Amino acid sequence: MKKITTLVSVALIASGSYAQKGFNCNNCEVAPLAGKGNSPSEKALWDIQFDHAAGALPGRAGAYWTGTEFWISRWSNDSLFTVNNSGTVTASFKIGGITGVRGITGDGTSLYLATNSTTVYKVNPATKTLISTITVPAAARYITYDASLNSGAGGFYIGSFNSAITKCSMTGANLGSIAPGTHGLTGIYGLAYDNISTGGPYLWAYDQGGNGGQIVQLKLPAGTQTGLIHDATVDFPGIAGGLFIAQNIVPGKNTIGGIAQGVSLFGYELANPNANDAKMVNLDIPKYAVNPSSVQIKGTIKNNGSNTITAMTIKWNDGTNTFAQNLTSLNVQAWQNYNFTHNVSLNITNTNTINVKVWVELAGDQDVTNDTMKTTVTGVAYVPQKRVFGEEATGTWCQWCPRGACFMDQMATDYPSTWVGAAVHNNDPMVVTAWDQGLGAFISGYPSGTVDRVNSDVDPSQFPAEYNVLINKVVPVAVDIKNISYNSVTKVVTFTVEGDFVAALTGNYKINAVITEDGVTGTTSAYNQANAYAGGGNGVMCGYESKPNPVPAAQMVYDHVGRALLDGFGGSSLPGSIPIGIQSKTYNYTVPSGVNVNKIHLVGMILDGSDGSILNCKASSVPTGVKEDINAQFDLNIYPNPSENNTAVTFFLPNNNNVKVEIYNVMGAVVKSQNLGSLNHGNHRVEFNVNDLDNGLYFVNLTAGARVISKKLTILK
Repeated sequence: MKKITTLVSVALIASGSYAQKGFNCNNCEVAPLAGKGNSPSEKALWDIQFDHAAGALPGRAGAYWTGTEFWISRWSNDSLFTVNNSGTVTASFKIGGITGVRGITGDGTSLYLATNSTTVYKVNPATKTLISTITVPAAARYITYDASLNSGAGGFYIGSFNSAITKCSMTGANLGSIAPGTHGLTGIYGLAYDNISTGGPYLWAYDQGGNGGQIVQLKLPAGTQTGLIHDATVDFPGIAGGLFIAQNIVPGKNTIGGIAQGVSLFGYELANPNANDAKMVNLDIPKYAVNPSSVQIKGTIKNNGSNTITAMTIKWNDGTNTFAQNLTSLNVQAWQNYNFTHNVSLNITNTNTINVKVWVELAGDQDVTNDTMKTTVTGVAYVPQKRVFGEEATGTWCQWCPRGACFMDQMATDYPSTWVGAAVHNNDPMVVTAWDQGLGAFISGYPSGTVDRVNSDVDPSQFPAEYNVLINKVVPVAVDIKNISYNSVTKVVTFTVEGDFVAALTGNYKINAVITEDGVTGTTSAYNQANAYAGGGNGVMCGYESKPNPVPAAQMVYDHVGRALLDGFGGSSLPGSIPIGIQSKTYNYTVPSGVNVNKIHLVGMILDGSDGSILNCKASSVPTGVKEDINAQFDLNIYPNPSENNTAVTFFLPNNNNVKVEIYNVMGAVVKSQNLGSLNHGNHRVEFNVNDLDNGLYFVNLTAGARVISKKLTILK
């Protein structure tokens, strides 16, 4: 059968902003109230009929199939294009007086172009000329034709983003509307009328709402959601654009297609679901459990068919035995989920790995390929301390990203020892390209993020809820960071990430280290932070409501800034078979100019390479000062220390050598230096006047040939 996804309820945040990654979205048009919500529990997809790059150029938004070719538009200017069925652009043209086309529809003879205004343009598709204009009762960003409106005389559904969906006649007379509270969508960009699907008519909305670009079915005439939601973001992670429904683009098939801005001109097959289909959509079974213990077999089944499910059987197998539970007197409606807990639990009696298979049996099931899911459960000797790693996608250009900074700070304050956060910047001076691109696979906009790389596209406001779930997970490894040292001359931080495995594992496990920094500032306008919360119109947000838009660089301090990936985004592989005990790797990080070594955090992590998730992590700071490596034979001493005016540096040379003595501040800058040239074997003394140095910690470095010896100096006046 065709794969259709459903989402019964979507939690929406009232404000958010989307801009995409991995494609050119500089000219994407974004719904200002496109909030962030919970990702669907399932992301099943329709069959893709075509995926044309003609939609991938910047700013292309409107799309329609005329019966012989596609028309697509560029919203930011007056350009229009025709594209053939193979995806080749056949013409680029303009029609005088028409610019900024967002929506396109047709009645079989003429095309109608919407420009986010109260004027709709009637166009001859053959001559590509303007026929007339229609004044409509509401701004029309999207538009779709319905021949049954106005008692069969025909008309349009029009609207913009989170507005009412307005019905009007072919001459623009108001025929009523579907209120925002009824359709429940916040970022409608495209709309298509459907009198093909069983049970219709319907409207389909291409909505850039809480879960990225989704195609949502509305039942007419009321305009309420049916529960059928197709997650287009998985295939086409662009900003939502125009939408259309057509027949025979692919011979004998129905198509629901559109444009994902900056990504694709696409088409899915529009098909009716099976009558009987139970689908296993999720298993809620931990991968690790302490030995001994009992693990419940839990999960979610969706009624993926149109008939109500009244009875079904849930079975599971541990590799040896099969356990069945018959469920009767059910009332699982079409597109609804059913959460189950099997009446037989899995007993953990050792630290082995158990293969678990769970499946559902439904009488007359027309698609048995989606009945089964598998997982593993491994017993662990004890439960290691779990820490949660959150990554927030942000950018100085992003007007809603102060929300991200707000919740990142809240998490660091509320959970200082068990939350590790990284603000991953995009298209600003703090960007780390590899990190930015890696995180791009998890998100559809900004601010957004992922927690432990388990759940994608998480709004920062949801970080506390995600943390509360993940912090209680049993994990098979404890993470520590040891042997931290810093060479103030070479600017190299050296440290070791240790993973202490409490179970013997076989699989694809990885180790990694990343660097973050607090207290980052800048002086150029590129460090100005766009701020949609200025003035308080969008609510209170950690004081940003009292700041201007943009917030000047002089007023901005950026924390949790992702600075480096030391083993790429995904980490480096550990052995395929890991015994109980420690796996480790030593990392060297050269601190760049402009990065404060005293404000950086060293983050170590162990990942499950099979799905990219982060099992556990830990963050540490570089200890105050440097790890002193004083060779006793040099007998390096500083007196007085602390010093106020003058200080003497004494040392012993075991061999004749070229010698230089330097004083560094904590930022790694040389503040005093004496090149002593070639000195003979023996004791030596050099004095520095430090009266002009500020109070604080400094480092005296003695360079003798290739050898560097360092010792701390405190200035205290």
